[in-house]
Amino acid sequence: MTTSIITSRRSALGSLLLSSAVALAAASPATAQKSDVVYRLNPRTGKTQAIQGTVTQDGLDKIEITLRDGDSKDYGSLEVIQVVWGDVPTEFEDGQKFGRRMDWENAVKSYQAAADSSNARGPVKAAARMASAQAMVSWGASQPARFADAVAEADRFLAEFTENRHLPAMRALKARAAWLSGDAEAARDGYRALHEAGKGGAEGYPALMVAEAALSAGYAAIAAKDTGTARELFTAAENAFREIAAGDSSDAARAAAGAEEASLGESYSRIARDDFAGARGALERAVDKMETPAGRAAARLALGQCLVGLGESQAAIKELGWVSGLDHSSADRRAMALVALAQAELGLGDKGRTAAKAALDRVVSSYGHTPAAATARATLATF
Repeated sequence: MTTSIITSRRSALGSLLLSSAVALAAASPATAQKSDVVYRLNPRTGKTQAIQGTVTQDGLDKIEITLRDGDSKDYGSLEVIQVVWGDVPTEFEDGQKFGRRMDWENAVKSYQAAADSSNARGPVKAAARMASAQAMVSWGASQPARFADAVAEADRFLAEFTENRHLPAMRALKARAAWLSGDAEAARDGYRALHEAGKGGAEGYPALMVAEAALSAGYAAIAAKDTGTARELFTAAENAFREIAAGDSSDAARAAAGAEEASLGESYSRIARDDFAGARGALERAVDKMETPAGRAAARLALGQCLVGLGESQAAIKELGWVSGLDHSSADRRAMALVALAQAELGLGDKGRTAAKAALDRVVSSYGHTPAAATARATLATF
């Protein structure tokens, strides 16, 4: 049985696309204060600063803010952690309220109205459009047709706000939404373009996001059966992660985990070509040598998928059960493990059908925002 590998994401991209919608929605409504608050990580001290004033530019290179005393300051965009907007249309506040309730349909409507409002400043319009696209992705977990809408919303942002601070994140969101809508080729191309645009320290592009874009592009290429391109992308991702891990940034630990995951690219490609025997030995060794929890979980997922392909269902269930139950670093990886676990259970014959259906139901109900959900829905339709 052929098993497909779907990205095991765990940090900047994955959280931006799902949890960012919740984070934006959770920002305090600006009913008591009209000043914007820019939370900035001071690169010299390593401490967070809260700067109050009015943001006049939220650019890819820098953010400009007029302080309460009338002075103007600007900071590098990569120093900005978050902006809590003060003077916003009522519709923006409504979007935040609906987001906190996880009422994504009304959150989308409200944020779109804010983005189109003549009363909103340019930076607020961009933030509203970003929040609308993020809410669409979250809504897609229960209404998959919304993923295609998120792609269209991302396109609108990219056309309207060509130099905005959120541009790299929106490019990542568009690629993710394309994949979730079923277009792995578009996701591959979108992630690869993001990596190419940001590599080498391009202004406004976080290094970790750029490395993860290459990793995601590799996984999307696997899903598109483009194994040759996938190997190139995994190599690029591994090199990018290792460069970050060698530094002293706060992302070093996450980059080390990403490098281990990307190092499995050749095995992923073998599995995609149904060369399970060729992948098995390398994966068994990888499980033992991985030094990070995420790397170990990625290796065990791939080994479990390999064992499913070899027809060794009981051994596969052991590996995949571990990943689905104990890996807390990636929702995508847990979802993919559950899909492969269902395949392993079905390999046991009729006695495994109940457990297989339970695993697939769990993916649809709890992991609808992952690429594995489409496979789970399609498999459930055959029961």
